[in-house]
Amino acid sequence: MIKMRLTFLAAISFFIANTAIAGPITPEVRVVQDEEMYQPHIGFGAAVSNPEGSYNPGGQYTLEFGLQPVIPFSYSLKAGYGYYTDGAANFSRTSLIFEGKYNFGGSLPIIQYSYIGLGAGSAWEDSTTDEGLAFVYYPQIGFDIPLRSLVDAPISAGLNYNYLVSTRSLPDTANLAAVIKYWY
Repeated sequence: MIKMRLTFLAAISFFIANTAIAGPITPEVRVVQDEEMYQPHIGFGAAVSNPEGSYNPGGQYTLEFGLQPVIPFSYSLKAGYGYYTDGAANFSRTSLIFEGKYNFGGSLPIIQYSYIGLGAGSAWEDSTTDEGLAFVYYPQIGFDIPLRSLVDAPISAGLNYNYLVSTRSLPDTANLAAVIKYWY
């Protein structure tokens, strides 16, 4: 039930962002004209990951490659790994996920660097009782704030929250990640 609510919440948020508040915080949709506007990037994320059920929170690490072919939409490919324990039981999840994000704009301090999105892909799930390939997906929300005023490099720092849902019987996870990205 929680899975359906979160997916519904992400869809409604995207709809509201494009209709009710369009203009002051959403950029005009347009094709990228200049190579610099593609905003290719590589990112690293370290998350505190909280699985459903009796499993203890664990760490999740991700590596992301992305770009923005149409403003304000960006796409990325993300590889991730998480490990979780519950006494004698444990499981790990290694994933490869394609993400689509809608990037907000405007002049509001945090909103202009924020995004919402959906990710979907596959994950190899290995537990003490079985292993196998699963389809995973997640709604997400986050922000990336440029650090140009602190360092003289195209680097951003941000947070990303997502709720990963697996089609197998292993627990879904709520993930809050600190993300560092290099924009080239």
